Order: sequence, then C-alpha cells, then structure tokens
Amino acid sequence: ITSEPHAEHYYNLLLDEISDTLDGLCDPNSMWGKYIVETAQAGVHKPCGNYNEKEACNGDVGCAFRDVLAACVDTPCIKHCSEGLCKSDTANKCFWKADESVCYKEEGCSGYKKETDCNVDTTCAWREDKCVNKCFWKADESVCYKEEGCSGYKKETDCNVDTTCAWREDKCVDKPCDYPDENSCTADSTYDCEWSSKDGSCTEKPCQHSDEAACTAEAKCLWDKACVGTGIPAMCVLKPCDYSTSADCSADAQCGWSGSACVMKTCSPFADERCCNANEEQHGCHWDVKQSPAICSVGPCREYGESACNSERSCMWEGTECVEKDCNKMTDKCACEADPDCFYSTAPGKPHCTFQRFGTCPTLDVVLLLDGGVSMSRKFGRHPQGYYALVEVVRDWARTLPLSGSAAGAAPANNNAARLAFVQFAGTSLWPAGDAKQALSSTGSGTSEGRLTGVMSEIEKDLEFQE
Repeated sequence: ITSEPHAEHYYNLLLDEISDTLDGLCDPNSMWGKYIVETAQAGVHKPCGNYNEKEACNGDVGCAFRDVLAACVDTPCIKHCSEGLCKSDTANKCFWKADESVCYKEEGCSGYKKETDCNVDTTCAWREDKCVNKCFWKADESVCYKEEGCSGYKKETDCNVDTTCAWREDKCVDKPCDYPDENSCTADSTYDCEWSSKDGSCTEKPCQHSDEAACTAEAKCLWDKACVGTGIPAMCVLKPCDYSTSADCSADAQCGWSGSACVMKTCSPFADERCCNANEEQHGCHWDVKQSPAICSVGPCREYGESACNSERSCMWEGTECVEKDCNKMTDKCACEADPDCFYSTAPGKPHCTFQRFGTCPTLDVVLLLDGGVSMSRKFGRHPQGYYALVEVVRDWARTLPLSGSAAGAAPANNNAARLAFVQFAGTSLWPAGDAKQALSSTGSGTSEGRLTGVMSEIEKDLEFQE
C-alpha cells in the first residue's frame, strides 16, 4: 500500500481484464501507477507510452511525439542496435550513448551544457545559463515561433540538401511520409503514405495520377481498368511484376515466373479492396492484409487440390474446389462432432453443425449500426477505404454464424441461431438533422427491407445495398 485507499481503487473486473490491468501497474497514467511510479528523471529514457504531453515526450531522448497519431512513440534511433548503424543515421540525428550501449536521438540545444558549444550550433542560443532553441518573430501574426525548419528554405537547391525536407509546389516542406512506424505512416491525412513491411519504410504512394495520359507517361505506372466492371473507376497504379529475373519475380507475392517472363497472378490486377472482394466468387480473390501494402490474392485454400485440401485443418473440399472450412455446411452429425473446430447443436426444431465459438449461442437477434460518416471514407491501416473494410468484416462474420433460416417478415424460430439487421447512420455534419439518410436501412428486391433476417442471401443483398 503506497497511499490511503481511494474509491477509485475498487472496481469490478472481468477475468479476462485482470491481466491487462496488472500489466498497467507501472504505467504512471493508470489507476495504480500514478501512486507508485517515480517521477521521470531528466535525461533518463522511459517507456514512450507513459507520456501524454508533447513537451515531456520530446524531452525524452528515446521518444518523439507524432502529431498525426497524437501519441508519443519510440524515436527511429532507438531501433539501431550497433554503434555503426546509430552513427550512420544522420537523417534522424542519432547518437550512440556508450555507457548504456543504446542509440538515442540528439538532445538538440538542451544537450549543450557550455555556452561556447551552444553558440556553435546556428539553431541554438544561450539564454539564462542554458542552451535553447533559437526563436524568430513572425510580425504579421505577432507570435514567436521556433526556427522555421524546412519552410525557411526559399530555394529548391537548398531545400533538397536537407534530407528531412522536400520541395513541393514551389515551397520547401517537411519530407512527406517520413515516419518510423506503420501506424504513423498510414495515419497521415495530408499525403497518401504507404508502409512497406518488406523494407520497414514509409514512402509516398507512387503513381498518384488522376488521368490516363499523365499515368502512362510515367514508365513505372499502369492505368488499371480491371475494376471498372465492379463500379470502381480506373486508377493509376505501380506497374506490377515488372521484373527481369525469376528470383525478383518470385519474391513478389503478386507475381509468378512463366517461361521467360514475370506475369501477374489471377487476382493481382484487382488493386482495390472492394473490387478484389467482388471477384471472390469468380476467381476466389480476397484482400490480403498480412503484408503492407495489402494486395489482392487468391483466398486461403483455393490453390489446394483435393488431397492437400483434406489434410489442411482450415479447409474443406466442396464439389470441385477447396474452400475455407464452414461448419454450418456440414450435415453429418458424426463428421461434425469429429471436427475439433465444429460443434453439433441439438437446438429444438433445427439441430445443426456450427463453429465451436458459436456452440453456446442462444437464439439471437442482432442489429448492427454501421458508421457511414465521412470519416469512414478515408484509409484505415492496410485498407484503402474504412467503410468497405467494415462491411467486409461484417460479411465474413455473418457467413460463419449459425443463421435461423427465417426470412424477413416471417415468424422467428427458437432454434439457437441468429437473425441480423443493418442500419447505416451518420452525424448531422454530413446530412441535415432529421434527414432520412441519417438512419439508412435496405430497400429493393432481395433485401430484408431493413428487417431482421436469418437468410444469408438477404443478408448479402442488405450489405450490397449498404455499400
């Protein structure tokens, strides 16, 4: 006990929450940690997640505050494990601290303890017995700012010399997409940044041309029309599989070596998530987020023959092809019970096979509210559009549920199975208050017309409508 007990020390926990709560015991922002963690000492590196304030974060030699995430994260320097790598990273201004054998970011002006050393650095000034960042007065705003950085370069040649800057639209700006981690990279709302899991680097997405002529004028780009038939407009993409050797070709998950040429695999032309998933039935495609940038590839199990399929736990042979296992399609009780992933429910009126995780479900009616606000139209991590990614997650989940079989408007069955309904909503910032579009339910042939349904074909139509 480090303090007198307070009311906030007592609260209910689910069993699964206990581990996370104990993990936060020494987090100074947690309920208990703020009472028992010592105040950070100046110059001593602490876990970056402990800092809530930008100034405190940037004051730690191992941390940097990322405005795009509104969070404190590790500086790129901390990832260098040798003195050589550390000192060679001049772009991030790293230095090797020999007594700790750790690479930190340079402390900046505050690291100079002598006036003579401080004054040598043109970005610093000696004030009140300490070295501080030099400031400048912006007369039109009557505000004192820290040194301008990239915006201070008025010539392209000067700008390009600084590796932290880039020349854009006749002015010098901070280098776009200069992030050390994937979350910061994909959260940038100003530039279309792309994280490469292969290289561990963040760069501007190539081929960002909006018209065919500009796209094809750049040798590395391709005007992709593969998705036009699914309602997705043609787009400019990096030319896939442009390799001259078998080794380079095979290293790219989108490509395959055929004879003496590198060719695209079946699903590779579909460069948009919505378009990719629209080709699931015909080509077995799915949006693969296991790598960054994500790609469209043949779905799990689809490339297996019957023998390999039957030996793969997550797959099942259906007719003439291998597909992902679906316990709901198993009709034989013994086969269902023999499969460790499946469970046979003896529900009244409808005994059925389902996945183990749904084996204890009672009869369920579930209404899902889908956020259709403008914020969902932006990129979310490895998904190019947040709303379509959300709908796809819901669709995949619905396909694994034990559904009641009761169509919209029919009397519900009590059979330990589920019915679903969907409502898309958005705030008043997008549509006027009271507008019907703020709560949008499906209409049209084949849909549930906004009602609960336990029929997958109606659910599919509902989700198509919501898209």
